[in-house]
Amino acid sequence: MITSVNFLVKNLAVSQAFYTQVLGFEVLKQDVDSAELTLGGQCANIVLVEATSSVKARCPEPSAYWKIGITVHHLDLAFTGLKSAGIPCSSPSQFLDIGYLLHLQDPDGNTIELLQTTFKGEMTDKVSPKKSLIKQPAVLAHISLRTSFIEKSIAFYQEKLGMLLQASMDAKPYNFSLYFLGYNTQLPTSLIDSVERRKWLWAQTQTFIELQHYWHDDSSFNSYHAPKEHEIGFTSIVVSQVSEKRMIDPSGIQVEA
Repeated sequence: MITSVNFLVKNLAVSQAFYTQVLGFEVLKQDVDSAELTLGGQCANIVLVEATSSVKARCPEPSAYWKIGITVHHLDLAFTGLKSAGIPCSSPSQFLDIGYLLHLQDPDGNTIELLQTTFKGEMTDKVSPKKSLIKQPAVLAHISLRTSFIEKSIAFYQEKLGMLLQASMDAKPYNFSLYFLGYNTQLPTSLIDSVERRKWLWAQTQTFIELQHYWHDDSSFNSYHAPKEHEIGFTSIVVSQVSEKRMIDPSGIQVEA
């Protein structure tokens, strides 16, 4: 199980307020310089750790860490709440036959994707109102990473962490593919790269690893900067089903037990 994704933040109070008031996270644990936030259910939590005053730098771009993806049932409702509060975000759009989504950033500039569990124009479940700007329950659905070494990266998450490949998607106009790995063993019979499989994926309530791979990447060297513990932003992923306390994936992403 993916238990958390960890971030080093400039101001704990500001970041915590963003995740709770805007996205509906609740405080699970609180310390002087850290907080663990949850959306409940089976999905991963977010751990925020306040940096010392000397830490100011972010990981250079392009980074091997990309974003977190949060799924909601009604994206237009979330967009209305964000815009009414003056939260900068992109307009909802249907990205190919992959998903209906928008993007925003947290106070430290980390990208967040809001993704509807169904495609644009399709029926969505009635949402239960929630006291957050997105106005509904949500799921931390995926932690998105970039890799130049797609075969090695998939093998790492399968062999080292025991995950299964859940779905794959080609974004042909943009020359990249997406691969989703996780611990769900109840996989549907639809083809792994089918539209039916990705719709199934968006409806899940646990967290997956998403790997983005550009087709032109030269697999002989790493095209991406690996985030470091002393840089503002993403620091690590925590997984419960591993024997080693600390591992590094082929792109330099830190995975902890």
